Amino acid sequence: MCVAYVTHVRKIYRPKVGILCNGTEDTKGEGVTKIVNDLFCDNSDVLDEIFTYKGYAEPDDAFFSDLDVLMTDGFTGNCCLKSMEAVAKMYGKEVSKKFKKIPIAGKYFLKMLNSKSDEKFAGALLLGFDGIIVKGHGKSNVEEIYFGIKKAIDSVTNNANDAIIKYSERYGISRRL
Repeated sequence: MCVAYVTHVRKIYRPKVGILCNGTEDTKGEGVTKIVNDLFCDNSDVLDEIFTYKGYAEPDDAFFSDLDVLMTDGFTGNCCLKSMEAVAKMYGKEVSKKFKKIPIAGKYFLKMLNSKSDEKFAGALLLGFDGIIVKGHGKSNVEEIYFGIKKAIDSVTNNANDAIIKYSERYGISRRL
């Protein structure tokens, strides 16, 4: 589903895909993570035409890799995201304390620290066969809500759900997976 979305809406063809895991070694992973990894590895000849599977990925790969898609189940992804938010907030507060003591440089650094890419923070996409949900954070401000709505409109305008259904039918993906 995420590959169909990224290809069809974001126009990234043959995206690089990783699965969020507790390590990059083939022996890592459990449950659905391992099942999906094995499925991708066993069917690489078919999947290579739609995406490049890079294997397991660790949380820092969300920032420091060439991945276009970092796949995960909802629980793991939410825990990872909330942990990243907490660390960023903690470091932001500490850096902010230090730079407040340096009048000019501190002012510009804090302005940069407080700015963020609205597109990246606009909401999490929950993709499915029957629709798309953009889930925003409970602490979202007006600008973030605006960009979350824009992300939903882009998904509808670019027929993301039709693309998901077509990919699923073409590659024999069941609605019950």
